[in-house]
Amino acid sequence: MVMLQRMFLKTKSKDYILNQKILILVKKMLMVNLNGLEQTLMVAFLHIYINLPQTLQKMEKSMVDKEEKQKMVVLPSLVKRMLNSCIST
Repeated sequence: MVMLQRMFLKTKSKDYILNQKILILVKKMLMVNLNGLEQTLMVAFLHIYINLPQTLQKMEKSMVDKEEKQKMVVLPSLVKRMLNSCIST
């Protein structure tokens, strides 16, 4: 869990609502006894979610094909749904 808390503090987003959702998720995870693999997966998931907008911007700049850009729009909504489902459980 310490790994999760450190990761949250290091990559804290400028988006207040996103930070609150992540904080709720981290607090819920503190209540549940997760093994090392589960902790690592959650850290990776949070890292991807927090850094996704920047990554997509970089990818969009490098992409020329409009169809490829449209495919990338699906990814953020999928990750947001995953985060919301984790919070709601």
